[in-house]
Amino acid sequence: MKTSVRHTAGINDGLASVSLNEAGGKGYNLFRLHNYGYNVPHWFTITSQTFETVVGPCRSKINRILTDTDFTNFHELEISSSRIAGIIQSLKLSDVINNEIANSCFEIIGPDKNVSVRSSILDEDSAENSFAGLMDSYLNIPQDKISDTIKCVWASAYSVRALVYRNKKGLSFTDISAAVIIQSMINSESSGVVFTSDPENSSGSIVIVAGYGLGEGIVKDSVETDTYRINKMSSSITYEISIKRSRIVTNTLYGTGSEELSKDMSSKHVLSDKQILELSEAARSIEKSFGLPQDVEWAYDKDGMLYILQSRPVIFTNKAKTHKHYTVWDNSNIIESYPGITLPLTFSFIQNGYEVNFRSAILSLIAYRSDPRLNLDIFKNMIGLIHGRVYYNLLNWYRMLSYLPGFDGNRESWDQMIGIADKIEFPGTKLSLINRAICALKLCRILLFVESNTKAFYKHFNKYYKEYRESDINNYDLHELVSAYKHLENGLLPKWYLTLYSDITSMKYYSWLKKLCGKWGLEKYFGLHNDLLCGQKEIESVKPVHALLELVRSIASNKVYSDLFSGNSDDVIWKELQSNSAFEQLRKEFSEYLDKFGDRCPEELKLEKHTFRESPVDLISIVKGYLKSEVSFEMIEIEEQKINRKAISFVKSTLGNPLKSILFRFVLRNARLSVRNRENMRFARSRAYGLIRRIFRRIAHLFAEKQIIDNSDDIFYLTIEEVFRYIEGTSVSQNLKHLIQLRKSEFEKYQEMKLDDRIIHEGIPYLNINKTNASVIVNGKSLKGVGCSSGIARAAAKVVLNPNSANGNCDFILVARSTDPGWIFLMVSSKGIVTEKGSMLSHSAIIGREFGIPSIVNVKDATKVIADGSLIEMNGETGEVKCL
Repeated sequence: MKTSVRHTAGINDGLASVSLNEAGGKGYNLFRLHNYGYNVPHWFTITSQTFETVVGPCRSKINRILTDTDFTNFHELEISSSRIAGIIQSLKLSDVINNEIANSCFEIIGPDKNVSVRSSILDEDSAENSFAGLMDSYLNIPQDKISDTIKCVWASAYSVRALVYRNKKGLSFTDISAAVIIQSMINSESSGVVFTSDPENSSGSIVIVAGYGLGEGIVKDSVETDTYRINKMSSSITYEISIKRSRIVTNTLYGTGSEELSKDMSSKHVLSDKQILELSEAARSIEKSFGLPQDVEWAYDKDGMLYILQSRPVIFTNKAKTHKHYTVWDNSNIIESYPGITLPLTFSFIQNGYEVNFRSAILSLIAYRSDPRLNLDIFKNMIGLIHGRVYYNLLNWYRMLSYLPGFDGNRESWDQMIGIADKIEFPGTKLSLINRAICALKLCRILLFVESNTKAFYKHFNKYYKEYRESDINNYDLHELVSAYKHLENGLLPKWYLTLYSDITSMKYYSWLKKLCGKWGLEKYFGLHNDLLCGQKEIESVKPVHALLELVRSIASNKVYSDLFSGNSDDVIWKELQSNSAFEQLRKEFSEYLDKFGDRCPEELKLEKHTFRESPVDLISIVKGYLKSEVSFEMIEIEEQKINRKAISFVKSTLGNPLKSILFRFVLRNARLSVRNRENMRFARSRAYGLIRRIFRRIAHLFAEKQIIDNSDDIFYLTIEEVFRYIEGTSVSQNLKHLIQLRKSEFEKYQEMKLDDRIIHEGIPYLNINKTNASVIVNGKSLKGVGCSSGIARAAAKVVLNPNSANGNCDFILVARSTDPGWIFLMVSSKGIVTEKGSMLSHSAIIGREFGIPSIVNVKDATKVIADGSLIEMNGETGEVKCL
């Protein structure tokens, strides 16, 4: 069967429907820019398939000419290039192609509007090969001349300069293919290029080159320009102003010409300071989106509107390359576990955990650990601490994930699970074929036998947890505490990578479930995949809420108990519970609750935070809130089961084919199982952290008792290594009090800093990171995120930055930067959940689905834009939040 050829792809097609091969390097980058939301003049591409249709039949003839050409002989190259140009110019575009071009012009550009016609070959505008200035571009072209101009652009792929460039770079010239960009003309007042990093020395400056008129004059160095350098740290501007004598402008009918400037204009700055800063911010944002330093072409029109014309990676000089080292930090997903400031003890603990876990996971999946492509050093730098905040080292994450077979095809699913908003380029590495094959087989086994992995984890975990759960750690001396920690570390960490397998299974089955819900007629039910995951049983992280609601019910049904909780402070209530015999039964119920779930608290993965076991008064506050809100488990369960039954009923009535039903049930079962297991393993993690916290609280108590530190909380300003070295006699500093004071002063300053969610820098991070926050972008009064639990809620917003300070009632929508399992008490009493960070598999998403609470993640700057107490409406299906 003959397949149709797509001759044009335009702004309306979307990034997902266009390939790099079709659109070429420059064209594909335009689709990416548009997808990221930048103001790109309307365009469409003549695809490389059109080149193959028209020029392809002549390829063997063209290749023979090139094969017979001596590339060291310039005269021969000129003759060969001219012959090839003649062949291409003599070709005709079919009526089908011309009609597609005419239709695209009418729909996208508009009738009778002149256009620019530019090349977009596959290699062009990549990180390795820019082809800058080597291909021909034509500006201000009437639409009736587009077809002839396209052939001129195609021919320029075989120009002498392009062929010499290919030969010098070692690129093939036998399979050249070219797409062509047709774009609306912008009659620019000023234009130029901006480099997000200086290509000459890779310095911490943004460089803007600006001239009057069209960018053609700047690119070809035919007009004089100003140069502005913007310091990334301070935003200070250095000016290099020239006398401008001319500019390139559009001619009346078509083409361009040179025009002299008046004396008044010649000495003026091309750009105002406001435009310079606007342009530098836009360029930095583009760099963040692309993940690499960018060379961006831009233009301002007469109304001061900024247009982004194209973007490509900066090609650095050899001098700059010798000391260029880029790092991309991203706090997506990890901010749920470690929001805000994280102290040194916690960071030193989790850094080691990330290294051991992920290294063990990869090594367990392969056969040959001596594979030269395997770089174990990346596991030491999976996360970083930037001014007190925990970030993923994103390039190392992608380097690690690229070891897995099929990662390129699963990239979107991984990004979704981690919560990565903006995709980036990354240096992937494939392991040897035998390692990839064995890894693929092991991954298949993990996906097929989901439950066996979970059983293996708990068998190992329960052995060590039970041993130390029943130990009297409070009677250990310092050396016994060090031994206990190392025994736990050596016992639990080597097998903790099994939790990562649950991440893999939940990611894959969730992705497959979502895809199946988008076909076979199931796509008519919006958000079906989320509703099918609602109403799960046996989720460990939900059990503390169920148990607490039972405790609340006991209090509400007993007048003596309810009187105690209605008129007293939290401290008084707790003291009465401990000392008054009238509350003996209630005291027993509280004790049982703390024994089972006492390791929970907001931000529970930070060792410095006090758990309910350590600070039971905090639990009293939550109970009082629940008593006011009248939240009941029965109400929640009825609602979640109602949502789930509706979704299952729809699937049964829609899927008629038995084979489709079997496949769907298999995927759904394993998706539910995987998500449940992943969440339960997170609860096991909380219990393990509880043991570690008890060890260091005991060490802190003994340190304070011996006057090594001033108070027990000070220990969290030291690293684990510093604590243990002091105990073992290998410390390089004996004055820990002085070291702690230094750290406290440093971390106090960090509290005032505002950092971007994604940070890209070169060199040493602490010398090159800008500490100002990105600007807030809001589309009117509507914010957009990712809907992950269906339903519409309208209520006052409760903007919560610190869950410990939030009082409880049920008539609010929770708005937070992120949540962790310790927020569950606040989440389940809300009408809806809106978070700035997270993914479809985040804790807030899972809890939202479990309790039938509308939930939206990835709402940019929600805590800044939404005022506390303001009335908002949220739609958990569409991901929209309206400020009313």
